[in-house]
Formats: sequence, C-alpha cells, structure tokens
Amino acid sequence: MAYSNIYLHVVWTTKGRFPFLDTPQLRNRVWKHLLNRCIRNNINIISIGGYSDHCHLLFRLSTNQKVGEIIMDLKGESANWINRIGLTRSKFQWQKDYWVESVNPKAINNIKKYIQIQESHHSK
Repeated sequence: MAYSNIYLHVVWTTKGRFPFLDTPQLRNRVWKHLLNRCIRNNINIISIGGYSDHCHLLFRLSTNQKVGEIIMDLKGESANWINRIGLTRSKFQWQKDYWVESVNPKAINNIKKYIQIQESHHSK
C-alpha cells in the first residue's frame, strides 16, 4: 500500500490582488465552500483561510493526487460558484498562478496557526 507524508502550503491570490473578499462573513463563506469541495474530493485538508485578496491552504497530498489539478479545480470551481450566486459586486477571478511549498511535518501546527490568524494578521 502506498503512503504519502507530503504536506503542502499553497497560497493563491485574487486577480490583480483586488480585495473581492472584503468582509469576514464573505471570506468565511468562501473558505467553507472550499473546505467542502476538499472533503468531497478526498483532499486531506488541515487548514484553510486567508484575507480579502488571497487564500491559504494546508493539506496532505495523497499518492494519487497532483498538486496542479487540485489547485486548478479549487480555484476554477470556487470562482464559478462565487459568480453564479453573486457573492461579489463585480465578476470574481482568482489569479492564474499560485505558490506552493512543502512543509516539514514538524511545522504543521505552526503553519496551521499562521493560516488561522490571517484575519488579525492583515487587519493591522
């Protein structure tokens, strides 16, 4: 049986870093939607969060998953959902690119905490 112990921290931004996700309530709806999408797609999510112009995701990569496919699905489906239900005042878009870094399993809790404090970190 194959096993993966690869943890990834991914960050992607809104197009042009525009603050589309301008309220905590709106951000929480988007994070919850992304969390549910991860659960439905068997993505071993550890933490999700962000601020008005970006999203952080921490997860464990399974042996049969590809990082690019996961991120493109999450970004594409969530942008489609945001626009379909009219969550933002103008057409919502994520930036094309994303940043990803492997995480030492010993650092998981630190990264998780960092993601969880995004609201206070960026509101200063």
